[in-house]
Amino acid sequence: RVCLEQHSKLPLSLEASLGMRHLFFNPSQSVTIYTGSLGLYYKSIWISLRPYLTPDDAGLSTSTTMMARWYQEDVDNFLMLRGGFGFAADERSMQSSAGFGGKEVFYLKAQTAGVGWQRSLGAHLLFFVTVDVTNQELSARAGEYVTMYSISIELRARF
Repeated sequence: RVCLEQHSKLPLSLEASLGMRHLFFNPSQSVTIYTGSLGLYYKSIWISLRPYLTPDDAGLSTSTTMMARWYQEDVDNFLMLRGGFGFAADERSMQSSAGFGGKEVFYLKAQTAGVGWQRSLGAHLLFFVTVDVTNQELSARAGEYVTMYSISIELRARF
């Protein structure tokens, strides 16, 4: 995995970034994702918007995430809300009476929402928990969705 991103502080309590991520799955399969962000600080709240653009042979997949953090005593202790939506290109071979014919690109939809909480546990440990709900369109049946729930509990150590 290769990630490059340039961050810049802007006037009016704004920040921005522009970058890319290149992910390697095996020697012949990889994907490049272009991203950036725009963030705003207001008192103890940080709000961020981040798009992702992923071109491939089937088309362009796009998604956007929004996040808000309400910082408590310091940057290690916060409550978080996040949400996102996007479209993933899905190329399908279409079958007709003559067999498999042309290909058609479908853009599958997904929406997600979540909450999180991070708390420092001394000087070197962070406890982080998130709960997310995702509504994902099924690739086998466009227009039908499945709802997924996830809970993540992390204990992070700083050295």
